[in-house]
Amino acid sequence: MQSSKRAMARVRVACVLVAVAALCIVLRRIGLDRLQDAFQSMRVGWFLAAVMLYGLLFLPAALRWHIALDLTGNAVSVGTSVRLSIIGHFLYTILFGAAGGDTAKSALYARWHQRPLAEILAASSVDRLLGFGGLALLGGSAFIVGALNRGFEGFESLSLRSPWWWVAGVVIVAIIAGVLLRFGAAPFVQQFLRALVESGRKLLLTPGRFAGGILCGLGVQLALSGVLALNLQAVSHEPVPWLRMAWTFPVITVISALPISVAGLGVRESAAFVLFGLCQVAEEDAVAAALLTATASLVWMVIGGFLLWLEAARRQQPQGAG
Repeated sequence: MQSSKRAMARVRVACVLVAVAALCIVLRRIGLDRLQDAFQSMRVGWFLAAVMLYGLLFLPAALRWHIALDLTGNAVSVGTSVRLSIIGHFLYTILFGAAGGDTAKSALYARWHQRPLAEILAASSVDRLLGFGGLALLGGSAFIVGALNRGFEGFESLSLRSPWWWVAGVVIVAIIAGVLLRFGAAPFVQQFLRALVESGRKLLLTPGRFAGGILCGLGVQLALSGVLALNLQAVSHEPVPWLRMAWTFPVITVISALPISVAGLGVRESAAFVLFGLCQVAEEDAVAAALLTATASLVWMVIGGFLLWLEAARRQQPQGAG
């Protein structure tokens, strides 16, 4: 157990070093003086709007998770889901992405509200599935808009790979799940898989909740892309080809969510540098917008950490105190 923890720690340190190296390369490429000029001429109102929009995205995120929790019969209240979603952002940031963040958030929810952890983890998996549906909806629409407005002229050619390896992956996962259920894995794994299957069945049988979850997922993705767009507007003093570059926003959002850095630092800036550059956005504006987006994320990370501290302190008080 200790050796696996040490190995994971080494991997995380290596990921941080790679992200920092990528950020340093980008900053060296554009020059700190140009980046400083972009920040000095920034329109603060647009940045503040981006920070506010980042906070608003926790509402559809919480509603999406609440729908998933309700499928397992473990929903407490919308307010609880909102509060845990903001706390989850803090955990998501410090634990390098969705896997660690969702696990820690689910563990807190299960402990604080005396719910089965396996069922809460299953709900988090359904929640992520709904989020992926929203991402696919936005990404598909954004790529169509970009294609209709010459958004891919920066590429020499585009080719779509066969989706068969995705199908193979799904089949393999299904086989493993079936073996675990049939031949007896640990009770926790069985409970998790049963809760996941049952939640999926209920979701498919209730089109209203399915559509609501997908729309909430779409709302989260729109907000994330909107935060980046507002920050680009904050630093850009030239006309921005919004329709042409529509496809870049969801792509950068996905890349920045990779579990290899803190708050996407280094990864988001590199992606913005390359993809915005394909649409003729100034390099310093692209990187400045990405850094401002990271700042907005960190602001809400601090708020999430503060809420976690308040909740933990409240629960440590003796019963009947105050």
